[in-house]
This record gives sequence, structure tokens and C-alpha cells, in this order.
Amino acid sequence: MLIALIFISVLLLVHHRHSIDEENLGLRLLVPFKDLIILGTMFSIGMWNRKITGIHARAMIATGIVFIEPSLLRAIRNYLDPGKPFITTALIVYSILLILTILTWQHKKGRWVFPLELLMYLTVHLIMLFRPQIDLLEGFAKWFMSLPIT
Repeated sequence: MLIALIFISVLLLVHHRHSIDEENLGLRLLVPFKDLIILGTMFSIGMWNRKITGIHARAMIATGIVFIEPSLLRAIRNYLDPGKPFITTALIVYSILLILTILTWQHKKGRWVFPLELLMYLTVHLIMLFRPQIDLLEGFAKWFMSLPIT
């Protein structure tokens, strides 16, 4: 129930903060939607495997890691390094995921969860860094912003 409320609140907030006329709307919406995609994926893996303790526990930890990035980014931007908070935050999240991957690599069940999350973060961060033109992403963003939800 709580995850559904988080999804709804993020979707409403994103819709309220952006307009359909923004330049690079798809890339602008990628930031909050990547959190929802990673959160949804990790939470789904955890719920699907709730009887397999090794996978469930790692997926729930991975679900929690999704909440670290936005708050850490704001803290770094506001209090520590206003110049490059994105890079600093990404390096911290990657470090956490690499350490967890190394610590769980010897286990037979669930050792693929943290590398999967790391791969998802890397993919999205590379898209955000190189800013390629992705027509599907831009089309989705225009469609989402045209919905009358806020």
C-alpha cells in the first residue's frame, strides 16, 4: 500500500512541476521515472521471491537504496558541494552497490540483485550524461504531460 502511495505522489508531483512545452522533456522526466522504475523492479523482485530469503532480503535492501540517491543529492548540493552533486552522489551509490555486490557474491541465491540495480543505475546515468535523443522517451513524456491529472 505504501509503495502505491509513493508512486502516485511522485507521478502527481512530476506532472505538476513540468510542462509539455519544456525542452528535452523526456530527459527531464527520466530522473524521477528512473527512481520509480528501479524502485518498482526491486520491490517486485522482493515480493515475487518473498519465500526465498536470500533474494527477498537483497531486493528489499535494494529497494531502500533507491531512497538514498534523491536525499543524498539534495544534501550534497545544499551543504557540501554545490558544483558537482550529481557525480558525487552517483559515486556514493555505485560504491554502496559495489560493496554489497562483493559482500554477497559468495552466496548462491540473490547475488544478482545488486549487480542488476547497479546496471540499471549505470544505464540511466549514462543516458543522462550523454543526453541522446530517444524518441520513445520524448513521446512518452509528451503523452504523460498531456494527461489531465493535476
